[in-house]
Amino acid sequence: GADAARGEEALAVARRTAEEAGRRAAALQDESGALARRREALERDRERAVGELRRAEAAVARQQAAEAALGGRLDAAYGQTVGALEGVDPSQRPSADRERAAALRRELGELGGARPEAIPEHAAEAAALEALEAGALDMQAAVQGLEAWGRELEAALADRYEETLGAVRRHFGAIYGRLCGGGGADLIPVGAPPAEGPPADGEPRAQGLRRAAAAPGLEVVAQPPGKHAASLDLLSGGERTLVAIALVMACLRVRPTAFCVLDEIEAALDEANVVRCADYLREVAEGLQVIVVTHQKGTMEVADRLIGVTMAEAGVSRLLSVRLAG
Repeated sequence: GADAARGEEALAVARRTAEEAGRRAAALQDESGALARRREALERDRERAVGELRRAEAAVARQQAAEAALGGRLDAAYGQTVGALEGVDPSQRPSADRERAAALRRELGELGGARPEAIPEHAAEAAALEALEAGALDMQAAVQGLEAWGRELEAALADRYEETLGAVRRHFGAIYGRLCGGGGADLIPVGAPPAEGPPADGEPRAQGLRRAAAAPGLEVVAQPPGKHAASLDLLSGGERTLVAIALVMACLRVRPTAFCVLDEIEAALDEANVVRCADYLREVAEGLQVIVVTHQKGTMEVADRLIGVTMAEAGVSRLLSVRLAG
């Protein structure tokens, strides 16, 4: 019973570990999505910076072209250059030239100045985008690793469940038949189609067992000698007792322990079943120590040692121990 509890506890711990891995994978996916959105925002900023840089370069090119055109017109009309005119007093310039120069200055002002800082800003944004993309790739790799680990854990749990359940089913049916003098019993995974009987040694694992790894539980079906197979609800008290004893003994066969303590397990059995149960416990005691709390004479007769409490005087208890000849 304690070994079965430890098995259930280990299974529960494994399931909680799988759930924690699933939650961590979901958190990593959320963080990966946030990084992707950040990357998209940086990409939009980069595109805007590149657009501003290109517009500034185009403005500089237009300004240079306008200056070159102005220089060409000055040279063609007056044989002068812009540099030479800059040294002339504005009061000595022809009015038409002053107006033309003012118009050109307005045109240059409308063109606006170039933004040299746009180039380093673009480089910084590109470096930040590259770092974010690398982080997103790392996050994706971590998520994929966690998902793969989760799948491996689920597969290992399913295999272990199938292996253990198959062994328990085989021993359960055999021990029940031994205790009842015939008949059989089986454990049917809830939601899976009922099997024709316990799987034989060497038989491939049934598909129903793999589906049972995610099933909510197991149904106990027993067939006493001369009766039809039925669930626990349709069995008598003694028949249920034999089912419980067979199931506990089957679990001990699959996961043996150093000793086991059985408290009044055969109290509901008649004399014939008590004898069969006692004979089986005697056989089990060859491989592990069995301690039985009982009032049944048939069980006491097969014991190696009897330990009892008597009250020779009122209110005074005395412990007696008797070793029986084997």
